[in-house]
Order: sequence, then structure tokens, then C-alpha cells
Amino acid sequence: IGQSIKTNELTPPSVVVAEFLEVLQAFYGAGDIVVSHPLHPFSRKYFEDGGTSRLFSYDSYGCRTAQKLHQSRGISQAWWQGEINGGREDIIQLDDLLRFFSNPQKYFVRECLGINLETGEELPDERELFSLAGLEKYFVEQDMISAEVAGSAGDCFEKFRAEGRYPLGRPGEVGFTTQKVPIERFVERVRGLGMGSRREDRPIDMELGNFHLTGNLSNLYENGVLLLRYGKLRGRDLLAGWIHQLVASSVLGNVSTKVITPETTISFENVTEGPTLLRLVDIFTQGCRLPLQLYIEPAYDYAMQAVKQRARISPLDKALQSFASRLEKGYEPELELLVGASSSEDYLTSEFEQLCHEIMIPILGQSDEIRI
Repeated sequence: IGQSIKTNELTPPSVVVAEFLEVLQAFYGAGDIVVSHPLHPFSRKYFEDGGTSRLFSYDSYGCRTAQKLHQSRGISQAWWQGEINGGREDIIQLDDLLRFFSNPQKYFVRECLGINLETGEELPDERELFSLAGLEKYFVEQDMISAEVAGSAGDCFEKFRAEGRYPLGRPGEVGFTTQKVPIERFVERVRGLGMGSRREDRPIDMELGNFHLTGNLSNLYENGVLLLRYGKLRGRDLLAGWIHQLVASSVLGNVSTKVITPETTISFENVTEGPTLLRLVDIFTQGCRLPLQLYIEPAYDYAMQAVKQRARISPLDKALQSFASRLEKGYEPELELLVGASSSEDYLTSEFEQLCHEIMIPILGQSDEIRI
């Protein structure tokens, strides 16, 4: 009898234990004999006064740890103070620029400070995979879509099973067949846009002020740039499409960029306003010295609320809700590290709103959206 160490959901006991408990209750009146223990020995439940008497501990070290964890934090302040001395090299990789505008706080903590807070993603799962959910499901679906578009979907299933990314046996076969149906419909919609066949990546070397933007421009097709996301459209997808459009139009001339999700198609073509590549590079270099108040997903929610005709709440309140939700759900450990115990209002100030009006709202205004 226990609980999942990942989701905290109850784990049912074996049949033998369950029948034994039923016998004890039916014939001996012992109905309340199961005790649920916390996962950690330093849980406050073992030491707090007035708690259940069935949970107790003589572990002095665990008691001191519990006291430290639950004592007052005192005055809250930002974890990071000041900025990193020294500028970046004058050569900036396009991949770095895209990763930065996907999540500036994550890029700063990981790449500029060298701190990796997601070590668990490097460790293999110790349990056999029985079903797909969360990020595992998303990455498998993205790979299935890429294979379908490339015309090599037939090898996907065996490849996923060999990599341990898909359930084994008949359940895996049935699940793959079921999962494939909506993906094929999505790919048919992509093909209906007439983007043509995939082209090789294009090397780039662009001079932007005192910097050179280099790397390879990918996701190129005969009739433009195509970005696919089998999920809900996010702010990072919008920014990725914008950067691809700016680079592609500078290198290839008059092209269009399309960002496609199951519900929406976003198109950029002949853009005349919005942040330039030079300005984005400038923001990138600033964000490598200190954390900026450019929170991509809250900024996207701010922009979407700002362009609504009859919004019930203000754009800033919507962004605050999004910011608090991401912290509460633990989506971004790097953001949690930088924010610490401070409130959301301390981080979504006038600087955040200024960046929303300079970057996200103009990009949203330059996009053409087609809902399916």
C-alpha cells in the first residue's frame, strides 16, 4: 500500500493484501489499521503538535530539517542581483537566438550561469512504459509528424519501441494505430498548403551592427518556411516563426513563414513593422548579462488580451495569472530559481509591459491567422 512517488496518487495493494484487509475487517472488526506515511522522514506530520498520534518519529535530524523547511523565510528578494561582467562574442548562432526567445530565463540560467536544474531528464526511466502522456507523448507525436511529412512513417513504430519510447506488445500496436489517425489528418492539412518538398538547410552569415548572426536556416520548403507544432499555439512558436521570417526574407528574398498547429495556421509575409533582427540581437545580448522581464508565455497572454475587443480583465492581470500558474505548476524551474519567494507583481512591472508592446503585440499584429 502506498502512493506514487511521481504523482502522489494512491497505489492499490496486491490482491493478497486487499483480501487480508477485508478478512480483518469482516471477522475481527479491524477496519482502520492502514497508516499512510509521508514520502520523506522530515515531513512535518511526524513532529507537529496536535497531529495524528499514529504518525511519530524519534529522528532528531529529520525534526530539525522539518523545522528549517517550514520556518519563516524572512524578507524576500530576487535570487540574482547585478549582471554578468564582460560582453558576449560578436558571433551569435541562430540556434542560440531561437533558444533564447523560446525561454530567456531558462537560457540565462543554463547557458550563461551553467546551472542545469533538470538532471532527471538525463536518467532513463526505471519502469516499463505502459502508456504515453505529457512530454513523452508530445515528442513522439512530433517525430511521427516529421516522418509523415518526409514520407518515412512506416519505420516509426519499430524505431520507437527499440528506443523504449513506446509500449510493447499488442497495447502498443493498438495505441500507435489509434494515435496515427489524427496525425495523418493533420499532415494532410499541411500538404494542402502547397509548401512543396523539403529543402536543405541554408547556411547564413548576417552582419547586424557589431554582431554576426551565423548558423543554418532550417525548416525550408520550396515555397517558404514551415514550422509544425502538434499542440496548442504558444508564444515561443510565434517568436520562432517571426525570427525565421526575418532571416529567410533577408537571405532568400520574398518568402512566407507558416506556423501550423491542429487548430491554427499563423502566416508571416511581407512584414513591415515589429522588432527587427538587430533589435532582437540587442535584447539577446542584454538577456545574457542579466535576467530580463521578458516572460514569453505571459507576454503572449498579455498580447492576446490586449487585442481583444471586449476583454473582461486587463492584459496585465491576464499575464499575472499566467505567470503565477506557471510557477505553481512547476513548468519552469529556472524561473522559480530567479523569482524565489517574491510575488508576481515584483516581476511583471512596467519593463515587462514595455517589452510586450515592443515585441509580442507588433508580432501578433503582423501575423495572419486562419482558424480551422
